[in-house]
Amino acid sequence: SRVFQVESTATDVSITGVTSRSPITITGGSLTTADADGGGILISGATNLTLVHASVVSNSVADGDGGGVFAQAGTITLVAGTVAGNQAPAGFGGGVYVVNGSVVVRDNSHVDGNSALNIGGIGVNAGPSASANAVQILNGSSASGNSSTATVDAAAGNYGGGGVAVQGAGSVYVSRSQVSGNHTNGMYSAGILVTLGDVTVTNGSRINGNVNRG
Repeated sequence: SRVFQVESTATDVSITGVTSRSPITITGGSLTTADADGGGILISGATNLTLVHASVVSNSVADGDGGGVFAQAGTITLVAGTVAGNQAPAGFGGGVYVVNGSVVVRDNSHVDGNSALNIGGIGVNAGPSASANAVQILNGSSASGNSSTATVDAAAGNYGGGGVAVQGAGSVYVSRSQVSGNHTNGMYSAGILVTLGDVTVTNGSRINGNVNRG
């Protein structure tokens, strides 16, 4: 089973640890049934989820999306936390996947070392709009070392994607942070993919060492 499930009637949910050295740890979620999403945390509706001093690690979905965190809608905010080592080997978003909404990774947070068939790190199917940020990585944070295994298969909707990908409308903003060392076999960029929107990289950020074959 998954660790946490948040139903659609919830508006705002926070999970808070003590400090970065003494976090809440969400781990061991494992879903083996077909089309089951969110190994660590599932957000069923438009809930804003805030994870402060929280570690979402080593969760998996065998045949779904969002190995660590899956949200149908809303904003997922990670503050001084970690999403690492999560897997979605047959789906999208090894670390975090949001169908309609946004993701904020800030204040020394890390979405690192996750894997999926498509979009190993952070995936957003559709953000608020082309001019609004679907993904923000801020203040010493990272989306690094993530990987995907899919080669290009248009009929199946598989295009790969490593660190960060926004498949619909939405922009990406990276400040004082890095998107590095991500890997994909597909066409979607190993670093950052934006389909309809902008990418802003500023304040000494690094986008480097990403590898794709498409």
